[in-house]
Amino acid sequence: MKTTFSKDAIAEPATATDRKNAIDVADIAEKDANLPAERSDTAVAKNADFALGGVSGDIGEVKLSIPRIQIVQGTGDLTNDFPAGGVVFDKEVMVAPPASPVTEWTSGVPVTILSARLQFKENLDFDSDELPTIVDTVDEVIAQGGHLDGRKDSKGNYVAPSWIPFMTVLTLIEAEDGSPAGDLFSEMTPNDTKADMALWYLQKSAFSKAGKDILTAGKYRLKNRETGLPELHKGKFLLQVRREKLGSFNVFVPRLKQVGRHTDEFVQYAESLIP
Repeated sequence: MKTTFSKDAIAEPATATDRKNAIDVADIAEKDANLPAERSDTAVAKNADFALGGVSGDIGEVKLSIPRIQIVQGTGDLTNDFPAGGVVFDKEVMVAPPASPVTEWTSGVPVTILSARLQFKENLDFDSDELPTIVDTVDEVIAQGGHLDGRKDSKGNYVAPSWIPFMTVLTLIEAEDGSPAGDLFSEMTPNDTKADMALWYLQKSAFSKAGKDILTAGKYRLKNRETGLPELHKGKFLLQVRREKLGSFNVFVPRLKQVGRHTDEFVQYAESLIP
């Protein structure tokens, strides 16, 4: 199953001052070139680069600045402002509070999976200063001498996977009724709910839970019967969280519970978000 983002970059829009300065520079350049006082068609076309609401220039290598959604764990900077087990948007607002008790699944916040990308990276120590190598296929992992399964060495000692899968998910997350996120979100859906796009990074326990939910849905329940390709954006999901004991640690883990399919109107709206 191959799912990718359709857009990789966007440029920061120019400010009004930047726009004026750029036009002033163009005017000076024209005068230095002894151009006539009246603008030519070419000059007018050049200034069309500053069309209202548009973005010009080579933006292919400029990375998107998309908010993230994160689950608050028991440690880390987010715990200074949000309770453990909450789902937080862009480190600014909580879109879903933890359950009470925290060992129960939360009621869930509505999420649409717009796109997902599965990759593999080196399983480095948590405090390592190195950047992990990232590849796209299992064959590349093997070519690097890596393995994705836990195994025993020649002395019978357990060896953790040297590489792990992870997933980058582009979501459309909707604000629950009365949620303060509604004031921050920029989209109005056909369901008359406020929503916004956000990236969600899934690895280790999060991938084992929600990542596999995504892969399973794309392989079976949300697959185009003619092409065999996944159509994840057609599914309605609830992002739910609860605390589980994994080994000797208490970890808040997510799951994606599919609760049906979107209407045709909503599907068209979702498709318009990534042309």
